[in-house]
Order: sequence, then C-alpha cells, then structure tokens
Amino acid sequence: MSDARQAYEATARAVDVDPLNADGYRRLAALLAARGQNDDAAITLIQGILLTSDMGLRQELLDLYARGLDTEHCATRAQGQYSAAMNPACGIVRRHSCAALAKAVDVYLKVHDQAQAERLSALVSQGFGCVGVSAPSPAPAGQN
Repeated sequence: MSDARQAYEATARAVDVDPLNADGYRRLAALLAARGQNDDAAITLIQGILLTSDMGLRQELLDLYARGLDTEHCATRAQGQYSAAMNPACGIVRRHSCAALAKAVDVYLKVHDQAQAERLSALVSQGFGCVGVSAPSPAPAGQN
C-alpha cells in the first residue's frame, strides 16, 4: 500500500474516531485536494465546519473555491469590506453543502445526538434547499 493511501486511511480513521476534531477534517481535505479530489475536499471541509464550527476550515473552503473549484464563479460573495461568505444560491455550494449535511447528520446519529442531528438538518436544509436530507425520527420507546 502506498504512503499516500496509508496517510489517507489513517486520517479517515482519525476523523471517524474523533468526529468533532477540526484538525482531522483539515488534514483529510488536504489529502483529498492533493489527490485532485477537490469536490470531496470541499464536502469534507463543510462537514467539519458543520460539526466543529471551526472558522479556520471556513477560510480553507473559501480558498479552495478561489483556487478554481468554483467553476460557476458564484460560490462566494462579499461580506463587509474585507471578508467573503458562502453563497447558498450557488449550485456548487448547494451540492457540496447538501452532501456534507448528510454526512454530518450521520455523525450526530452515530454519537446518539438525535436533537443535534435534527437541528442541523433543519438549519442547513432551509438555508441550502437540500432535498431528502433529514434526520430520521427516533423510534418509539421500546422499539430500538
């Protein structure tokens, strides 16, 4: 197995073990981008943002779009004089966000946080218009 493949697998395992650690998402996104998997890198960064609220990941995402991933030229918009914000009306942002939302909801369900999964699902679904991405309703008592 190649060193790059081993690094990717080890980093993916680290994210699975500690899904609320922003550094894992940062490293995983960097490895994906190095392999030319920029869409997957963007999804990974958004997932990390949703789960950790780490603004460093947000800046890395903005940089990734600026380096050419934003082929639609609409992913970011000015926010104030010196900063940019994601544009939820942009198709590529919506696709990446909806994919990341599904993964983030799965993480919350995996750690048995149904309330957070539902909150995140509602928030991002409304903001990005994700269809078919939601936290399943909990089973009635005694049916688990």
